[in-house]
Amino acid sequence: MTTSINSVVTVFKNVFTNHGSTLLNGILIATTIGGQTLVRKLTFSCPCAYPLNVYHSLVFMFGPSMALFLIGITVNSTTWKMAHGTFFRVNATRHSCKTTCASWIEVIIQSSIAPIAWLFVVFLDGGYYRCYRSHEYCLKSEAELCRNLTILATYETSAAFQTISDNGKYCPPCICSPSSTDTSYLEAQSQIYAWILLIFTGVAAFLVICCNRMCDKYTLVQRQYVETYKNEEILKFDAVAKEHASQLAEQNARAFFTQKRLDEKRLGLGVWNS
Repeated sequence: MTTSINSVVTVFKNVFTNHGSTLLNGILIATTIGGQTLVRKLTFSCPCAYPLNVYHSLVFMFGPSMALFLIGITVNSTTWKMAHGTFFRVNATRHSCKTTCASWIEVIIQSSIAPIAWLFVVFLDGGYYRCYRSHEYCLKSEAELCRNLTILATYETSAAFQTISDNGKYCPPCICSPSSTDTSYLEAQSQIYAWILLIFTGVAAFLVICCNRMCDKYTLVQRQYVETYKNEEILKFDAVAKEHASQLAEQNARAFFTQKRLDEKRLGLGVWNS
């Protein structure tokens, strides 16, 4: 039983070691898709007003993607390896321009995965894009809803009617509820953009990976060995650093307790020597 458990643990350890970044990206994409679906159902509602519908849909389309991009940069360990101690580095420890550019490009690419996944799902859904462009199909002189005098009278009595209709140019109730034909057209157009974005991203990622592999001075086996060595070096360094810090902390603690005289008043311990 123990042998089986150890075998399973070893398999999972090897998978995460060899494909850790891929699994992490997959989890990130799945979480992004789930988050978008939740936001769409719980918080987004297209306003029946122009230009508020444009601003509202743009915020929901690109606001979370920018936030995910910034979060991706912030949580990336390479960001802080490059930024830490920048103003106090000497020439011997300063990163070269080539290393700096390569590292930041890597950070930007890794941080762009979640935003691109968000935009893909947003355009595939079509609701945000439909809200963004619905006013173009809702001219007051042509919209069916504004031909209903009862509905039109309800909106025209509002003090903000001129503002939300661009001085009577658009039909406010149509903006949030366009006709089924216009809705289908806008959603289809949005989905086309989604697949264009996915194809473009896939081609760009393939070209970047190819260029990176072709410009590598190591062969595939040598690169695998170098990465294995780096991982082992980090593990050994952490272990040795922890051991050294523990020994030094123990020495300092013992030095404190082996002092010949202590200031009892400062310590507030009148029975220290009892």
